[in-house]
Amino acid sequence: MFALNPSPAGLDADLLNMIRLYGEHRFSHEHYEALGVLFSNELGSQYIIIAEAIPDQGNLSYLFILLIVVFVCLVAMILAGGWYFAQRTLGSVGVLSDQVKDLAPSDLGRRLAVDSQRKELDGLVNTFNSLLDRIQEAFRVQKLFLANMAHEMRNPLQGIMSDIQQVTDRDCPEEERTRVLKEVLADVRELNDVADKLMILARQESEQSVILFHPFRIDELIWNARTSLVKANPHFQVLFEITSLPESEEMMIVLGNELLIKTALLNLMDNGCKFSPDHQVKVCLGFLPDGQPEIRISDQGPGIAESERSRVFEPFYRSEKTAHIRGSGVGLALVEGILNMHQIQLDYQFADPGSEFILTFSRQEGSFILPE
Repeated sequence: MFALNPSPAGLDADLLNMIRLYGEHRFSHEHYEALGVLFSNELGSQYIIIAEAIPDQGNLSYLFILLIVVFVCLVAMILAGGWYFAQRTLGSVGVLSDQVKDLAPSDLGRRLAVDSQRKELDGLVNTFNSLLDRIQEAFRVQKLFLANMAHEMRNPLQGIMSDIQQVTDRDCPEEERTRVLKEVLADVRELNDVADKLMILARQESEQSVILFHPFRIDELIWNARTSLVKANPHFQVLFEITSLPESEEMMIVLGNELLIKTALLNLMDNGCKFSPDHQVKVCLGFLPDGQPEIRISDQGPGIAESERSRVFEPFYRSEKTAHIRGSGVGLALVEGILNMHQIQLDYQFADPGSEFILTFSRQEGSFILPE
């Protein structure tokens, strides 16, 4: 042991052993606070170095007071910062609240302003504006729906009233009466067709979760749709062809709502026959290499202009080329909704003349991929 004090008093052997054992040891010695450290030199000799000092309580008190002051200052800064940002945020929320109160159902085109000074609320503002976009679109579709429905209903009703007055206001030959009754029947069928399509269109929006899916053969469904269309319209011609067969008969079976898919096929076939000069449509059923069923429905109608193709699936939209032909403009919108519900890919090609709609069924283990 080496010490500057050649005769340190009160250092017993147990204390030195503690330093040797732990390598470092703190202890009190008389009125000193001491630290003993075991030190080894390059030759392997060991020394015990002990440093003693009288602690300055004044410095400790000063350090304690300094820590308290720093803590109080930090808490004050945090509270001040929190109050500032809270006021700023609440002020921005108040501004947004006033803007929302100013919105009226007749002025849904307005949007909440995005302020560069309130970045923390940009996400909320953008989300709310997106909601307003969807609400505005829903109101637009609703207004369009009501306006077009009134128009589509009024024309057949006026025709029916005119035909009935023609029969009842004067005596007319039996041939004239028969002709008028046939026209009335055609108008009633048109009204019934529009009503049916509108009901199915409404069901798609409100009852998708309860529409049941079950397995059925796709070739039989196409044939049943063809039979129903030709029976209702004897002058229509539907040519049905199976262009390729699957590896097994079970791959003809798909999963979906048979009535809805039949409705979609009927609308596409009916449009093809209605708009073709020869009232003929061709339906081809084939299977892709991975087993996916594919239906192609083609006609020789006038086609659709490039400028109108983005609107062909809008409810009640009628192309200028086909506006003179009876129709409600609901069919293709209904088709798109049904196919989306079943996750059936719809592609189309338009020429002059001619149109072709391609339906590709998604298949997983021999069935539809059911909607989540």
